[in-house]
Amino acid sequence: MGKSSLGSQTGSKGTALKAGVWYVISNVVVKAISVITTPVFTRLLSTEEYGTVQTFVSWHTLLLPLFTLNLTYSIGRAKLDYPDKLDEYIGSMQVLSGLFSLLLTIVSLILVGPLSGLLELSRSETIILMVYLLAGPAIALYQNGFRYRYQYKQNIAIAWYTAVVTTVLSLVLILLISGDRAVLRMIGISLPAVALSVYFWTRSIKNKTLSINKDYWVYGLKISAPLILHTICMHILSQSDRIFITKIWGK
Repeated sequence: MGKSSLGSQTGSKGTALKAGVWYVISNVVVKAISVITTPVFTRLLSTEEYGTVQTFVSWHTLLLPLFTLNLTYSIGRAKLDYPDKLDEYIGSMQVLSGLFSLLLTIVSLILVGPLSGLLELSRSETIILMVYLLAGPAIALYQNGFRYRYQYKQNIAIAWYTAVVTTVLSLVLILLISGDRAVLRMIGISLPAVALSVYFWTRSIKNKTLSINKDYWVYGLKISAPLILHTICMHILSQSDRIFITKIWGK
């Protein structure tokens, strides 16, 4: 094995270790923000309002794999099979998941009445949830693209942006606007994600990475589609308690 190969492997391991350390630090900071702000929101919101927000978050976690078609799972393999075209591949997945999530959103808005009853959310809360889910695929794809290329700074920036901006915006809305505080909290959670999604779509358009590539679509779906149920089931284990509590005992 040549010196260049050894140097490349050493550099790759060093980058992976550095990324891992920073991810740990980032997760601690994000969790700390959540722990610190939870008592604040439990005092600003009533028990029912807080329960409604938790149900909203749980449904978002459960439904996001469906809206993204789980295409994020294919990026790691695509990095090996399309090493020089990973940006184009992610752009194509962005188009596919964007079209599919848009279709689901349109259907959901048409059936918003019965859907809101199923989700135990009001019509306005269900619409906010659909918008939040619509913003999700672009963010998830970019995050995984950064992760597999060890671009940890970008991923950490997304995590800190989400944690800080959603908290600050939610507090501003709840404290300054009179109205349904659960809805205001949901808007505070969703709006930063929508803004970030718009940024990533704009970036993709600017970089000309968006495309309709049927070969990429078939490739991605073969890897990701069979794992949709698997991913949803994993989330059910961690989120279903909130949904069942809402349905059995109320918000």
